[in-house]
Amino acid sequence: MVKLWVIRDVQLRAFEEPLRQEYLRRAAQHLRAHFEACRRMTAEELRSLVEAGMAQAAAHGIVAERDVCKLLGLMAVLGTDFAARLDWARQILESDAGPTLKTNRLLARAARESGGAA
Repeated sequence: MVKLWVIRDVQLRAFEEPLRQEYLRRAAQHLRAHFEACRRMTAEELRSLVEAGMAQAAAHGIVAERDVCKLLGLMAVLGTDFAARLDWARQILESDAGPTLKTNRLLARAARESGGAA
């Protein structure tokens, strides 16, 4: 079998970086539009929030844009350390559930904990 194309890891990362930067921009724009706390943040603070959220999401197998966005919203409301502070959040994130189910469970529990305001 003849290989026509070989894409090295460094080349693949070069393709991924523009997509990552675009997601950072869109996520920050979404957070500013929907969360008061994010409107008060500097661009650098908001970027740090999004980057931290993306890293935390990936660490828990959450990689789909929609699911990451849900997690970012929770971080905007509950703080970037919410999973470390809240046992119920940590248990959900460390469960064997799929990524979408994890984020949906987090949102539902946060809503119950706040009396439906999340």
